[in-house]
Amino acid sequence: MYYFVDMYENKLTFIDNINSETCLKILEASDSINQVLDFYFLGKCVSNAWDELIEWSNGSNSSGNYILRNLHTAERLVRGFLFEFRTCLDHMETEIKRAYGEDSDLWKIFKTGTSSAYDDHIEYAFTSHLRNCSQHCKNVVHGFNCTTGIGISSNTSRLLSEYKKWKQIDKDYMAACGSDVDLLKTFSETFSAFNTALKPVMQYLLNNNNTGTKLLYLREWGDSLHSQFKHDVHCYHIVNIEFSDGSSATQNDMASGDVIVNAYPLDWELIYELSDSITPSKQK
Repeated sequence: MYYFVDMYENKLTFIDNINSETCLKILEASDSINQVLDFYFLGKCVSNAWDELIEWSNGSNSSGNYILRNLHTAERLVRGFLFEFRTCLDHMETEIKRAYGEDSDLWKIFKTGTSSAYDDHIEYAFTSHLRNCSQHCKNVVHGFNCTTGIGISSNTSRLLSEYKKWKQIDKDYMAACGSDVDLLKTFSETFSAFNTALKPVMQYLLNNNNTGTKLLYLREWGDSLHSQFKHDVHCYHIVNIEFSDGSSATQNDMASGDVIVNAYPLDWELIYELSDSITPSKQK
């Protein structure tokens, strides 16, 4: 049977006033929005990587005494942003093709948005190709270019000499930048274009298959559990208890030792964050 459980302080407490059928409905709603949550999480990873890079740049000690440490940290954070940026786009492209097909409205929305970002924002195109460069070159961060905080730069001569697969659009951008590419300025424009490109994708997903309604349904359950039992909503998850032969069991059978407890964690953090963008009146 399916049960809601409270995992407060890592102690398993069964919530008896929510029946197995209701638990299944909640699981079905959660499963049906997994792809939307996955896409949102990928975008959030890009956002987190960008925030971490900016926060470090603004708060780090820019003294020359820390030059090597700063170079190493900047390289790690830049590579992290490039990785998350490319991973998000590649995974979305693959998953949309697989799940919806290249003739689908969602693919057209994704392709239109990302193509426009590439064509209309040279920084976005350069960032895409810098990710490729970072996989083949020892460093893409070569220095700092800001008197307040730490600005991060790539030397254009080194980029051109160490990586030979730049496209003409990249060469034009580096020529316009001069001797150094300001990576924070470049990534800022890239991140803005990235968000603009993917916003219609998320809107499409939220407005189809009652995804928004299901998110609000799950959030209502989260609010209800927190209101009743007072623990953080992240404590509440669903389990299914079965005998080892696969037949249904109850919590009373656990003492027999012949049961398996299958856990189904609910991603409350993403459910709450994403449901913040939904207005109930807009749901059909």
